[in-house]
Amino acid sequence: MRNLLFIICLFAISVSTLTYAQTSQSQDSSATPDSTVNIISWFSVSDTVEYLIDKSNWRMNGQDTVITNHASYTVRIVVTDSTASGYKMDYTYLDFHSDTIDDSPLGIYQTKLTESIGKKLIGTTIRFETTDCGEITKITNLGEIKKQAKTLFKDAMNELAELPIMRELKESGVNLDLKKFAKNIDINLLVDDYLDDLNFLFAYHGRQFHIGESQSHFDATESNYEYDLYSYIESDPDDGTYSISFDITNYIPKEAWNDALHELIAELLNKKMAENLDKSLPLQIDGKGIIESDCYIRYIPEGWPYKALKHEITMLDTVSRLKQTRILLNAYTLH
Repeated sequence: MRNLLFIICLFAISVSTLTYAQTSQSQDSSATPDSTVNIISWFSVSDTVEYLIDKSNWRMNGQDTVITNHASYTVRIVVTDSTASGYKMDYTYLDFHSDTIDDSPLGIYQTKLTESIGKKLIGTTIRFETTDCGEITKITNLGEIKKQAKTLFKDAMNELAELPIMRELKESGVNLDLKKFAKNIDINLLVDDYLDDLNFLFAYHGRQFHIGESQSHFDATESNYEYDLYSYIESDPDDGTYSISFDITNYIPKEAWNDALHELIAELLNKKMAENLDKSLPLQIDGKGIIESDCYIRYIPEGWPYKALKHEITMLDTVSRLKQTRILLNAYTLH
């Protein structure tokens, strides 16, 4: 049963949504041009860029750090239209590759699931529009993307239900209602995850930042957890490139973790079993959890990112999980 609780806890961590700090800064008319960085797109019709996206998950326990999942894929962005008010663009998945690293039952499942989803994504095109500065305003084929995301998630739940470990749990009296859980998942959250890399590439377009280093601490409010924010902005006048980096550390009280566990267990288990587990769950998580997120993006003068990196580290008691995304500009043709 301890293993079950641990699996549920990790799953809750992966699907929980937290409110992060707003790291963008508004336009400051008093700032001098050489003291700020403006992230603006200078795109043209038929501009074509290809990115190599590398994703990995890591498990850390004390001094031990083990990679549990790795995948990479290539995407192409093409500017299909340009007007005074903005751009229309296509974002297409070109290829996909995953590695089998963790040979545990759940590790094998995760690799197979990643590979299955990746292959189904090849050839998929996300069509979107931006402002004249490059800020995404609309996904024009959102209905199609929602439908595909829902289908992929449903397939994932069906594959999970067929795992030997799930059958063993059922035989021992633990019957996880995955269909009920899948039915109650917010499709918008699935789509957000689906569009995560695209949104990351254009996350700061249209923003202005002061060059230099800053650090702040913010107390908890009704909408945000307590967090620390660090930023570093720089610009290279010689080649016109510039970069931004942020580090946000959210401090999550144990009550929030336990609430997430309660909600997830209520979704997965029958009422009687959920009530029995509910009595002991507050003892499972004794300390404050931490979610640390950092990102770094460097841009070429035309406003295309040519290197982007982000990490999300979830620390709960002595166990930590790391999610890393690295995006590199692989090839481009600008007009």
